[in-house]
Amino acid sequence: MSFTVTEVGASESQTPAAVLPPYIPGMEGGECSLCAVNPALCEELGPNNAIRGLGYRGENARLRRMLARLRSGKPFNVAVVGGSVSKGYSIFSHHPNVDPRNMHRIVFDHLNAKFPGKGEPKIEGESAKAEGRNGITNGALGATGTDYFQYCFGESIPDDVDLVLIEQAINDHRKLEFAEHYEQLVRSLLDLPGQPAIINIHAFGLIFENIATGGDMHLGTAEYYDIPTINLRNIFLPQILEDPEAIKDLFCKDRKEVRDELEVYDLRHVCERGHRIAGNLTSAYIDMQLCEMDRIERAAGHSRVDELYPLPRLPRQGFNQRFEAGKTMPKLKPNCFTMNAEKNKLVPSKSDGWREWFHPDVPSKKYMIADKPGASISVKFRTSLGRVELHYLTSGTFGLGSVDCSVDGGQKRRFDGHENLRPGVNVGRAKVLAEGLAPGEHELTCVLLDQTAHPGGGKEFRLISVLSV
Repeated sequence: MSFTVTEVGASESQTPAAVLPPYIPGMEGGECSLCAVNPALCEELGPNNAIRGLGYRGENARLRRMLARLRSGKPFNVAVVGGSVSKGYSIFSHHPNVDPRNMHRIVFDHLNAKFPGKGEPKIEGESAKAEGRNGITNGALGATGTDYFQYCFGESIPDDVDLVLIEQAINDHRKLEFAEHYEQLVRSLLDLPGQPAIINIHAFGLIFENIATGGDMHLGTAEYYDIPTINLRNIFLPQILEDPEAIKDLFCKDRKEVRDELEVYDLRHVCERGHRIAGNLTSAYIDMQLCEMDRIERAAGHSRVDELYPLPRLPRQGFNQRFEAGKTMPKLKPNCFTMNAEKNKLVPSKSDGWREWFHPDVPSKKYMIADKPGASISVKFRTSLGRVELHYLTSGTFGLGSVDCSVDGGQKRRFDGHENLRPGVNVGRAKVLAEGLAPGEHELTCVLLDQTAHPGGGKEFRLISVLSV
């Protein structure tokens, strides 16, 4: 028996969870299990390990609705929000961010093979959905976490996205504030006009202060918004704890390094095998949903999208807020002015002693920098909810200094580029400069200090973005 999938428009009404179709007994049967849809992956990992990799499965209302649209013949865009792992740092090629071995490209190629568009897919660049072509945009930025992307995701990915793959587990600190940053990011993404689905891909590293990372601050929020999570750590960490030599199966060393001791391995970026398994596991998870959708449609006798896969409403309140009956979280419209932007580049209204600079080895990492005490920079911004944040590089090894910043000549706040991070850990961080500002235009000013938190007297400061909402 065949069914015609009803096409879905962006303006269709949302349906409360209370009127979702009832659960159909037997939906978790063997024919749609992970080992059934990808027996080779199951054999490689072992069935128990493979299932552990499905960290949170959820109801999948958004994902199944998106897949129903693809089944109807609509073109699609996949977008990536991530860090250096997503950029393919450990994949040795000229374009590792879109290399076919990159975990996100593996997922896109899998979907594109199942639901081909018209003509060749669009790899990077502007959306080509109007031409009927599928596309992928890898918006990942190295050393960048959700504190940046919660404001600036629009600088990196298109608005008409259908599936967003988020990989931010090791870029965020294990602090409560990053649960809030992650929530603002996913809530803003889910509220995009295209009603995208999100899959959380939880990579992991072993170079940090704790095995637990900022990604562990994401998990509860992801469940609250019914975002499935693919978790590499669940698969591999138990093996590494039993036998540290297993590190060599997942992480890489520099190709020029002839030694094979564990200390020469890069424990921040999973290697090609990690990408392959993350990509194949995510693809298998998608196939599990397609299989379950077949069963749902057979049982229902039709495939009308709005009846079988209604769009759930966003939770009225934020997960990281106090419960207040009747309270509704407003829709956020963040503003982002960043050195990494093509749309809204950070342009000072005044500058004395600051200059543009990019890392010669990583041209995508761009900054406004100053190294002479007294250097000042001013930036104009607008706000509706009264909050502005400064996004800048932090490091324990680069010899970074400190600035004093204020808004409209008001109270100053100090920002330290030097933090006691492990050697080799250099991360962009966003911190609040001011809250409670009146709606409208304001101007912030930062001055490089002679005083510095760096024990060696380092004074250089690297500004990345000004963020407001």
